[in-house]
Amino acid sequence: MSTLRELQKLACLQSLGLQLLVAKRPLPGAAPSVPSVDIGNKVPGPAPAIRPQVAEARGPEAGIPAFHLAAVVAGGCLWLEPLAGPELEQEPLQLIRAMAFALQRKPESPQVTRFDWPLHSNRQLDLSAGAAAAALTGFVLRQVQDRRCRALVLLGQAAGEHLQQPELDAVPIVLLPATAELLAHPQCKREAWQALAALGF
Repeated sequence: MSTLRELQKLACLQSLGLQLLVAKRPLPGAAPSVPSVDIGNKVPGPAPAIRPQVAEARGPEAGIPAFHLAAVVAGGCLWLEPLAGPELEQEPLQLIRAMAFALQRKPESPQVTRFDWPLHSNRQLDLSAGAAAAALTGFVLRQVQDRRCRALVLLGQAAGEHLQQPELDAVPIVLLPATAELLAHPQCKREAWQALAALGF
């Protein structure tokens, strides 16, 4: 089963208002999946005893990229910010809200969605860098289309590291310093505003 097919399935379920949940790690004590085998007329013997095992937490394996992004819809733009923790902190979110207000001059509550890669730990599906780029680009395109965003704002180089550029040619893209850099060096805000003002909203 390809990653593209999985993404299409998720998009169909989302349009129906359903959410597909996938376990990120094996559940403790869960029996392993057994492939179906044609046993013909053989009488199956007793099932082997399976000793429950507690799954150990593992970090990302070699060759599998791992990254987390916050996608914020505000000011007619989709803002992508790399995440270091479980959620986008209040100070960066307030900065994005202020920049969005400067663009459209109307107050609004930003809508935040989290994107995590890998999406799951199923090694039967493609978890490579190419699959990560396809999944993230598809996610961004859906957000831009569904939320009617007129531009994509990348907060820091890392925000666009895994995007497939040809797929986003029709979307205006602005690269700004990360929110941490803007907060630490307020003098960068002037150049950031000039880049945003060039969108011509």
